[in-house]
Amino acid sequence: MVGTERLVVTMNEAVELIRAHCDNGLRYYTWALKRMPSIPEQAGHVAQVRNAQHALAIVLAYVEGATDERNAMSATDEIVRRYAAAVEAEGWEPPFARQA
Repeated sequence: MVGTERLVVTMNEAVELIRAHCDNGLRYYTWALKRMPSIPEQAGHVAQVRNAQHALAIVLAYVEGATDERNAMSATDEIVRRYAAAVEAEGWEPPFARQA
């Protein structure tokens, strides 16, 4: 079986891995959602990608200190707006888009 050995990580390392995963995913989904509606083959998947974006934002809300579901849900819209602004300001693109 592939990957049967597990690394031992501290709680802080695990939280940082989760934060990095959320950061990468939120950047990608934000970038994709700017383009998908104009691409006929992808336009039908916008709702699914938006749901995935919000799911990552909820997880990130907990990483950033939300103490319950109400706090996490309240932080979600702010996190999505923050990533939209960051992707726009940085001109962020996924690695495969830069290779084209």
